[in-house]
Amino acid sequence: MSTPREVSELIDALAYDVYDIYYGIEHSGPRYDREQGVVAARYLARRLLRRGWRKTDRAPLPRCPHGTVTCYDPEPHERCEM
Repeated sequence: MSTPREVSELIDALAYDVYDIYYGIEHSGPRYDREQGVVAARYLARRLLRRGWRKTDRAPLPRCPHGTVTCYDPEPHERCEM
């Protein structure tokens, strides 16, 4: 069974967002070229979709009130769990 076009487009949109966020953060880890980074980000996007997360106007990904990109707890909290 092939992936529906809408789902593939959603996965690609999430993958490019994840890739852009990853390289927007200063880190000392390995630097991959765009193709390798997008492949890894696409894998993560598929996992997020399987857990029920969607990138739409009606149901955006949850955001941390502190702006921590690796924290998905939208409720007020004192510190972020990584």
